[in-house]
Amino acid sequence: MSKLTFEVTPFVGIGRACLGEDSAVIRAKLGPHRSGPGREAYLEGAIVVHYDRDDLADHIEVVGDVCTYRGIRLLGIHADEAMSELAKYGPVDESDGEFPYTCIYPSVGISLWRTVLPADDPDGDGRFETLSIWR
Repeated sequence: MSKLTFEVTPFVGIGRACLGEDSAVIRAKLGPHRSGPGREAYLEGAIVVHYDRDDLADHIEVVGDVCTYRGIRLLGIHADEAMSELAKYGPVDESDGEFPYTCIYPSVGISLWRTVLPADDPDGDGRFETLSIWR
């Protein structure tokens, strides 16, 4: 069985989940889900859709190495490599209060998050754990 992979299109969507769609449309596309306040998790938590007060998707998050951006698995490679790849398309916002745990690329429309930095990671790569897009 092949591993699920979702294509990331910043400012548009991830896989079949699109920003700006209401929860009923996304549920019809993605199927069973777990709900929490203002969000729903699909595909065993691989995709988390956050909704605004009008019930429209305004933030989509991918958890784990299940997505590609321009053919690159940003959550499956060394953190420094992922940052270098995104830097080809726009700068990271180093002024963000959570940098370098959260690396936001505003002009690219992608945010990466990790719990540990490479220097503190026993595996030595500090891979990013989630990727988010927004509208």
